[in-house]
Amino acid sequence: MLTLIILLTLAAPLHADGDGLRMPAIYTDHMVLQRDRSLTIRGEARAGEAITVRIRRQEHTAKADAQGHWTVTLDAMPADTGLTLRIASPTRTISYTDVAVGDVWLCSGQSNMAFPVSGIERAERACLRAFAQMHPAVRLYLMQPSRIPFAEVWGPAMLDSLNRLQYFLPARWQPCDERSVSSFSAIATAFARRLQASTDVPIGLILNAVDGAPLEAWIDPETLAKASPDMLHKQPTNALIHPWTRTRIALNLQRATSSDQRHPYQPAYLFDAGIRPLCGYPVRGVLWYQGESNAHDTAAYAHFFPLLVSGWRHHLGDPRLPFLFVQLSATDKPNWGPFRDMQRRLPGRIPACYMAISADRGDSLNIHYPHKLDVGERLARLALRYVLGYADVIADGPSIERATLCGRTVTLHLRPADSLHTSDGLPPRTFELAGTDGRFQPAQAAIIRQGVRVYTPLVARPCRVRYAWPSFNRANLIGRADLPLSTFQLPILPDPLAGIIPWAKD
Repeated sequence: MLTLIILLTLAAPLHADGDGLRMPAIYTDHMVLQRDRSLTIRGEARAGEAITVRIRRQEHTAKADAQGHWTVTLDAMPADTGLTLRIASPTRTISYTDVAVGDVWLCSGQSNMAFPVSGIERAERACLRAFAQMHPAVRLYLMQPSRIPFAEVWGPAMLDSLNRLQYFLPARWQPCDERSVSSFSAIATAFARRLQASTDVPIGLILNAVDGAPLEAWIDPETLAKASPDMLHKQPTNALIHPWTRTRIALNLQRATSSDQRHPYQPAYLFDAGIRPLCGYPVRGVLWYQGESNAHDTAAYAHFFPLLVSGWRHHLGDPRLPFLFVQLSATDKPNWGPFRDMQRRLPGRIPACYMAISADRGDSLNIHYPHKLDVGERLARLALRYVLGYADVIADGPSIERATLCGRTVTLHLRPADSLHTSDGLPPRTFELAGTDGRFQPAQAAIIRQGVRVYTPLVARPCRVRYAWPSFNRANLIGRADLPLSTFQLPILPDPLAGIIPWAKD
């Protein structure tokens, strides 16, 4: 089955332009090519045909091999617009017009990344639509799922298209305007808006997020086969796969006649259908917002997310491809506090991986909170600072370094500790302390020079501290640029100034 999947996906990226010369589907008018790096252009033609590729003042040639594959490497180009990319064989020429050179970002995950501009809060929607009208150099490539896995039974035509990996509808690059942006990701659009204000270069956004999509569906099958073969072959019993996901797959596939029937939520499917076709098209980085469908198993996600990152980096041809991800928001769902704390640690384990916090924009009853503008801008701050090299951009809120105990009072050492304040002017809240019995009690907190001092008379010997732990909470501690402090839990050790061994990072 794995061999068949790979054979199918190798053919998937190419669209037919008649006999002979063919190009990957992502090549269309209005496309954005990645600036400042050499670009490998791949396609197919008749075996032995000579291929010529022209753009700007460059011209390169290649010959199709015995299988009809050819490649040409373009020299790095600076940001530009209004270009034409011409690819010619002896019998056919394909011209792509209004081509731009800029920064390309792959935006993926599940529903909060897919959530469109048309669905967000009214003032934010007006802001992004106004931006779209004025910035056609931002280009959108929307890989729209043909069907969201709602609670329904799918018919034979849908089942057949899934097995052919034809899950995403045919897409074309479109200049950003009020119409095209309406159905596009609000977070990705807000990200582009902030980037444009600083870089003023063309931006390409590729969106292939899928509502409800679990992490395992986005991991490549080669990685899963090595790291967790049971994920591919024993799906009903694998801990990472949420029972809800298994139930939805079973319902959608109720009319399937083959045990090999595929589904968007199955392990590796969305990689095969939505990521593999993009391989060979260079991107500057990845925006990732996903985890709601895996929050039941914190340990499994902590294991598999680094595998997803390493697999994507391998297949997309960049071993340090930046990953910018959004930590889960605050909403009334089980286990989201521990899950956010796990996500907080991921950047320390994965190079070139950065986290934006969304908990302060969450909604207690609505997993799809309507305030997306700040989240996109926080991702953009990370991109500007750590990917594009804007050293003066503030990209991170305060982070917890250590917790020390003096008497019955806990000092939380934050970095940076300057500019700490609260979002509403009230004292810091949602801090809790626990003693040797492990029972957490609400604690009072006050901002001090080092960070925050926490105390409660209900705990005689504090051993652990946590912040913003309930799945939905009203945590209010923020720092520079009003960026919030993440959910955390960690042990408390005696103050090292008292001659005790310093606290080690959790």
